[in-house]
Amino acid sequence: MIIRNLAIVAFLASPIALSLGSLYSALANPGLVKSAVVAWVLVALALVIVGLNLYVAFVRPALYARRHGGSLQGYARVSGLPVVASIFVTLAVMLAWGQIWITCASLLVLFSDTGGVVCLLAVLSRDASFWRDHA
Repeated sequence: MIIRNLAIVAFLASPIALSLGSLYSALANPGLVKSAVVAWVLVALALVIVGLNLYVAFVRPALYARRHGGSLQGYARVSGLPVVASIFVTLAVMLAWGQIWITCASLLVLFSDTGGVVCLLAVLSRDASFWRDHA
């Protein structure tokens, strides 16, 4: 069970580890500059997805409650695009390894995405039933 939990945490933390490794590489080798056009496109798409996920998670329910007298009764919850932004920034970091601005943008995306791996790890860390052995 411990191995399963460690594997899950490692999988969820891998985009963060890649971004931090790229940041270290950028700081250690400042002369290494790669063309990052495709990476910027992926980061821009990831930011659009983060905006959608934030809208779905916070703005949409608030607008519904405002229109219905503060009540969420009858509100249909919808899912944004979970994990897609994390995949995009992971690819961007791998394409533009050592590019400091790509790395900073990817960390911003990873930590602000409500449908990403960081949010999933935070939610799972509070759910004791997920970590228990159900055998």
